This record gives sequence, C-alpha cells and structure tokens, in this order.
Amino acid sequence: SGLLAAALIAVWPSFMMHSIHLLRDTLAILLILAVIWIFIITLNRELTWRSSLTITLQGWLFLALFWLTRGNMWNLILLALPLTALLLLIRLLLDRKIRYLNVAVLGALIVAALVVPPKMQNTGLGPARFVSPLVTVGSTSQQQNFWERLGRQVKSRRAGFRIYSTNGSDMDTEVQFNSTGDVVRFLPRAIAIGFLAPFPNMWFQEGTNGRAARLVTGAETLVMYALYILALLCLWRHHRNLSMWLVFLIAALGMIALGVIVVNAGALYRLRYVFWILIIVLAAEGFLLWKTNKPQIDADYTD
Repeated sequence: SGLLAAALIAVWPSFMMHSIHLLRDTLAILLILAVIWIFIITLNRELTWRSSLTITLQGWLFLALFWLTRGNMWNLILLALPLTALLLLIRLLLDRKIRYLNVAVLGALIVAALVVPPKMQNTGLGPARFVSPLVTVGSTSQQQNFWERLGRQVKSRRAGFRIYSTNGSDMDTEVQFNSTGDVVRFLPRAIAIGFLAPFPNMWFQEGTNGRAARLVTGAETLVMYALYILALLCLWRHHRNLSMWLVFLIAALGMIALGVIVVNAGALYRLRYVFWILIIVLAAEGFLLWKTNKPQIDADYTD
C-alpha cells in the first residue's frame, strides 16, 4: 500500500507542478510528514535507549526546521502532540505495561514544541508578522485566556485571506467570527469546505490561471471524493490500529481547521496537500483491502 500511495502522489498533476517550484511549501510538507513519522514510531514501537535517543534528536531537528519554514502552521504540531499522547496512553492501557522510553521521547518532543517558538524566529509570514503559537513556554501571552487567544488567531488569520491577491475563488468572505460560539456554529460548513472544496460549481468557471487549471483541480477533487471512501474503509477494517487513527485524525482536524480559517479555494488547495497525502496513504490500503478482500487485521497497532 505504501508503494501504491507513493506512486499516486508522484503522478498527482497539481502536486507535481507545485513541487517543481522552489517554494517553502514543498519543504514544509516533507518536514511535517517527517514529524508525523516520528509520532507514529513513538506510538508503535518499543523503543530502546539507542533508538529513543535517535528519535528524539530527529524529532527536535524536524520540529525546529518546520517552525523556521512554516511557523504559521505550528498549531498543527500542538494539535498532533496531544493526539499522539492520548493514543499512546490507550496503547499502554491495552498492553498493561508502561513503556518508559516511549513516554520519555514523547515528553521530550512536547518540551521541544513548547520551547522552540520563543527561541527561534520563523519565516512563516515574514519578520513583520511574527507568528504567535497558542501555547509556548516563557511567553507573557500565556496569562491570557486560551480561548480568547484562539478566537483572536482565527479571526486575524481569516481576515488575512480576505486580501489574498487571487480572490476569484473566495468562499464565505462575509462570515466573521466575534466569539468562540461563532466558530463552533461554523464548523459544519468548515468541514464541508475543508474536505470538499473547491465545490463542483467552481470546477468549470474561468479562474485566474484559466479554465484548464480549474478543470484539473476539479478532476483531482472528484478523485479525492472516492479516496475519502477508501480511507474510511481502511479505518473501519483497521479500527484497532492506533497509527491509522493518528494519521486520519491529524488529516481530518487539519482540513477542518483550514476550512475555518482559509476563505480562498486556491490557498486552501495548496495548504491542504499534506493532509491529502495522509488520506491517500490510508486510501491506498483501503483500495487493497477492497480489491483483494484481505481479512481484517486484529492487531491493536502495527508498524
């Protein structure tokens, strides 16, 4: 399934075009996938002293590089770490055994995620627009209410996309968030945008880069609709595999977050690549399960 997923991603038209440009997005995608790989290893494997040290150092390096490259998506790390911690706890309860090295590695990664932002200047939005994560160590903003900071970040970042240079594919630009309740009420629409946009009515319209680009993105989005079904099949058949849940939850929550913040379909399409890659990995396994009618795997976790 890994080879099938890699082959599909390699020939994905828009990603192939996007990756040949010298943009930091390509590096950011590579780094976030590397960080998720670190999380999966920490969740799945019984680590030794040597492997735990190696994984910790690699995790610190990937986290630091990701902050420098795409600091405005740092809250994704702050979301993925608690998910990994929760699933690791479930694993320990299922095993009825405490794996101290796995817990120590995850703890070291959490410390790095909290310490890195205040110590290093990122280039996510340029020096004039320094990115402030929701949670850090040594920040005076920690004295402020978490939900207030979250609301301000969502409002300010959504407002930033309203002045996007290519606004021909904007969606719901009239929506404004004045409270956490406004964000909660918008979540059903955010789910639809995060997973399904650009919507079919946009596929045949004339875009900034012409009609052909819209047709390509429409075809890719249609393929993703089918891949979502295969990914859900994979999750159903491997419902006891904790790493599958980690990959799916990171992808799903990441796309929902983009649906809340991003009002431009073009920007959403570009920022969503990393989450689509995760879905494609699950869908490749789902396709093989459907094609070969492979019996369900009862293991709680596999590498």
